[in-house]
Amino acid sequence: MAGTRGGPDGDGDGDRDYDRGVTAVVGALSGVASLAAGAGLVGVKYGLFVVGILLFGVATFKLRPSPPDSDGGRAFLPVDRRGESSFQAAVQRALPARYRVPPGDRLSDAVRLFLASLLALATSYLMERVFGIAVGP
Repeated sequence: MAGTRGGPDGDGDGDRDYDRGVTAVVGALSGVASLAAGAGLVGVKYGLFVVGILLFGVATFKLRPSPPDSDGGRAFLPVDRRGESSFQAAVQRALPARYRVPPGDRLSDAVRLFLASLLALATSYLMERVFGIAVGP
């Protein structure tokens, strides 16, 4: 069904923009902290790597299926709310109206966190391997 997953062609741009938004915010916060500490772009690279690993871990726990003998009690991590956090709302407001995705049609929180972690890790990798931002000579 076209148009239910993001843009007019159903490509899910709203979910991809969430991942880009997380990576941009993490990069900006890492940049501020890195510049304050005098580490430069190496600190940004490390910040993206550490946050990428942490997001990967959280997403992995959230993606795990519940055990069959589970009584549906309290989960270690909150289950997916089909609502919208303030960060998600800000990302959606930054998009043109035709690319906004209603909360019920979006990917789950766990999948979006997983994709954001992969993008943060890939950005860190590209900073080191492609752009040459490394610790030593």
